[in-house]
Amino acid sequence: AYEIKECDWSSDVCSSDLREFKDMSNLATLRKGAWESFYSANELNLMTASHSMREIFSKIISKLASNETIENNKGTRSKEKITLKDRIRFLILGSSKKVDASREMIDMATKKCFEAFTRLQEIAHGSSGLKQEVETCMKITEHALLSILRFRKLRFKKKT
Repeated sequence: AYEIKECDWSSDVCSSDLREFKDMSNLATLRKGAWESFYSANELNLMTASHSMREIFSKIISKLASNETIENNKGTRSKEKITLKDRIRFLILGSSKKVDASREMIDMATKKCFEAFTRLQEIAHGSSGLKQEVETCMKITEHALLSILRFRKLRFKKKT
């Protein structure tokens, strides 16, 4: 079974990363609530857990991968609509022009995160899901978010 590990979001790495989100101080609380809902025996709580984990990701996307942020990074205003995959890719890569991973790895990570987020959204809005599927999607989403936050912190440290 997957345990709720306080250290995942309260460790030095995550605590300092989450300070960037002063207006979203409830991320750790949302995460804890998501896992508590998941472990309750009620199927409705799987929807609640899915919604909470999706909400965490949505808030981070809004903060770090807004239209304005992505357009400023490109240097020009694109006429194309910025998609969820664009936002996830931007979260993974940040504003760096230099990429330390292969395009294939980035595409795979973007796809996996997009699929998990999309499935959580479907379940949150009433589509049925098996407990194991919800757990897998929550783990993928959580792992992606923690990796993104840690990567951003390491990248920021290198610049200073």
